[in-house]
Amino acid sequence: MRRTQHLAPTRLAWSALVALLLAASLAYAQSSAVPEPSTAAPAPSVAPTVSSAAAPLTSPAASPASTQPPSAVASPTSAPSASSSSPTSPSSLVVRVHHVPLNTAKNEEPLALLAIIEASHLAKEVLLYVRQRGAAQYERIVFQRMSTDAIQFSATVPAERVVPGVMEYYLASRGVHQAPADPEQLHFASPDRPHPVTVIGDEDARWRRDLLAQHFENRSRLQAHTEYVNFGTRDSKTGTVNDSYWRAELDYSYRFLGWVYSIRLGAGLLLGQTYVSSAGSLAQIPDPDRCALTNHSATDCRVGVYYGFAELRFRFGRFIRWDLRPILGVGPQSFDGGASTQLIIGHDPGTHVGIGVEGVSHIGVRGWLRLAWDTVPRIPMSFTIDLENFPNNDAMAMRLMMNFAYRFGRHFSVDLMAGYATRGWQIGGPTIGGGLVAEF
Repeated sequence: MRRTQHLAPTRLAWSALVALLLAASLAYAQSSAVPEPSTAAPAPSVAPTVSSAAAPLTSPAASPASTQPPSAVASPTSAPSASSSSPTSPSSLVVRVHHVPLNTAKNEEPLALLAIIEASHLAKEVLLYVRQRGAAQYERIVFQRMSTDAIQFSATVPAERVVPGVMEYYLASRGVHQAPADPEQLHFASPDRPHPVTVIGDEDARWRRDLLAQHFENRSRLQAHTEYVNFGTRDSKTGTVNDSYWRAELDYSYRFLGWVYSIRLGAGLLLGQTYVSSAGSLAQIPDPDRCALTNHSATDCRVGVYYGFAELRFRFGRFIRWDLRPILGVGPQSFDGGASTQLIIGHDPGTHVGIGVEGVSHIGVRGWLRLAWDTVPRIPMSFTIDLENFPNNDAMAMRLMMNFAYRFGRHFSVDLMAGYATRGWQIGGPTIGGGLVAEF
């Protein structure tokens, strides 16, 4: 029994030693089963994780730490994803405009400017600012999308703005969240240093544009005009004779604005009553009583003419116009013919001087001098001195006339005329007239 008591501690020691060896073997087997981390991992943060994977070799109690290496291997993939997202971050996107500048353009043709715009969704609008060199203000034109890929845009300057000379432009944009008071983002050139474009065209094309602007962009004109002239009444042995006539015209004009400035087609009538010397006295014509006689003259039945005309206006330079009008009509005796011509120096419409002469067989001849001006907006005025022997090619008479017109916007205007007419310098009467004009 004493021997057994001595062997008990020995057996207990061997049992503890064997248990310790088994535990060490188990720990070694588990640590050798853990996969080694890849040496190609780019993240330097893997190294501490890899080093921490060797800790279970010192203590079996630390074996739960063997689950760390898989998570350490996954961490390199998470690190690049965070760094790769920064280049496409919304905060780093800006509007970029790529534009090839123009150096020349053709006059009176639309001018299209193209641009490729990146991140256009961040721009509320991309703008073209354009002006004629020397102008104080820029015209504002918004770029429009050309395609569904949302990067190709264009802005077009209308043909009427493209005139010979030099145009200037620059490009800018406003952001979707930009305050109205914030300055615009410049992309090409600037208001102080715009890019020039030479518009190729002759000087005559520019003149035509200026002339069309003087006519409020209207090439066609339809006009109706009438006037009444009273030279007064005279006493004769048979009573009082009247001396007057009435004239009316309706015409249509089209303006070419070239060296042939315009063409005008119209029709009119001139009907009057006057006197002739007869047996030492004055006889009224026309006279219905004499017209009923078999041996009457043509003027006993009618004084005047029904006529038509075609007029051409020629342009010589910027300030000289010449009108030429042949006239063909039917008078009381036969067919009547005549012509009219006028020289205009200055701007028409506008301030100018007109000198003209008109003659119609059996009716008479008239000449005039007219001074016109437009110093009052919308109310052009003119003063005319007229010498004539209408309506029966008899004694000379004179008229002094003042004309006032008023324009209602672009397309319509009216004119009124009033003055004094006299034949023989002692007897006279009023002359009045008016007209309506439609332009388009």
